[in-house]
Amino acid sequence: MKKLKDIWDPKKLVIVFFQNTGDGFELYAISVHAKKGIVAADAFDSLDAVSTRFGKYAAYWLHIDGMGVLTRKTDIYSDYKKELILNVDADDFFFTAVNSDVNRIVSFVRKSVAEHLLEQFAAAKLFLLGVSCGFAPVGVLLENEETVSFDYTLAKQNDQFTALERIEIPGLNQFYDGAYLTKKEFLATAIGTAVMTKRADFETFREEAVTAEFREYSKFRIIGVTSIAVIFCVVVSNYFYINYLNNRIADKETEIALNNSNLSMLDKLTQEEIRKRQLATNSNNNTPFFTSYYLDEIGKSVPEKIRLLEMYVFPLTQKLKEKRKVEIDKHRIEVKGWTYDNIILDDWIERLDRQDWIKSIELVNYHQGDGEAEFKIIIFLSE
Repeated sequence: MKKLKDIWDPKKLVIVFFQNTGDGFELYAISVHAKKGIVAADAFDSLDAVSTRFGKYAAYWLHIDGMGVLTRKTDIYSDYKKELILNVDADDFFFTAVNSDVNRIVSFVRKSVAEHLLEQFAAAKLFLLGVSCGFAPVGVLLENEETVSFDYTLAKQNDQFTALERIEIPGLNQFYDGAYLTKKEFLATAIGTAVMTKRADFETFREEAVTAEFREYSKFRIIGVTSIAVIFCVVVSNYFYINYLNNRIADKETEIALNNSNLSMLDKLTQEEIRKRQLATNSNNNTPFFTSYYLDEIGKSVPEKIRLLEMYVFPLTQKLKEKRKVEIDKHRIEVKGWTYDNIILDDWIERLDRQDWIKSIELVNYHQGDGEAEFKIIIFLSE
């Protein structure tokens, strides 16, 4: 649960060094990352230049050093604010203390020294999480049996600070974690470590309201940006998915149109099949003999003195009418012709009647003319 609460705490801290020279001030900023250490450092002319370099919404920390900043060693159980400042309101000072098991190192300075810079932080609405001062923060990184020397010399033995002395010639660099660091880099590493790990032994002025505001901003930035990114991904995915569905719909519509065309063609072919079956049926192909057979047999049997005029194989049973089914008599053949002699006609009818495929023959018309007689016979076929 603690890790979940700490997720919104700053993972990078921009430490602005305010160096009071007496005649003016100098600004220097160092960006410290929780895991990478120092990632950027440079001198600046103004706070606006700092915010332009590191961003308006970074987590800032102000460290005051130079003229007017004092550092002392006090007992761990003493009220160091009253002990170090007599007959003066402690609220007018910034205090920074690093505690050991026995004593503490305390740096302090009047707030009025950096008052104008604090006003600039407020006007620019930067996230100033806290203020520290002096040499005291170096105690955060000091281990037992180690000594650090810059403008002060400080040692630590048996979990307590010893040998706090101001030196005339400040040390330039201090070896720490595999590298030589300047005083500002050493202080920046110490302050960044103490603030981002919430060291209990590091006491200084903190802007709790600004810290809470920064946490809320971090929530908004992470959750808000993540939500926007998710929404963007959903919108883009939805766009491509809709485009995919539209393409599928177009393909299905094309497929449906093709299937409808195929169904229409199939219907036409079915009708054509029915029509041809009907035609085949009407052509008597389901009888023992085809129409050509009857024509051929009748044609071969016609005597020389008989002339055929018309012959109807499977004549219509009724006149053709629109939207009426065509019906034929599949057991009947009508023959019209001329003959010179009725005896020849009788002989021909008799010969035809002896055919197996003929059931009977009926003479339905005989009309004698000048020299020739017109006749009509009906041939009934066997079943």
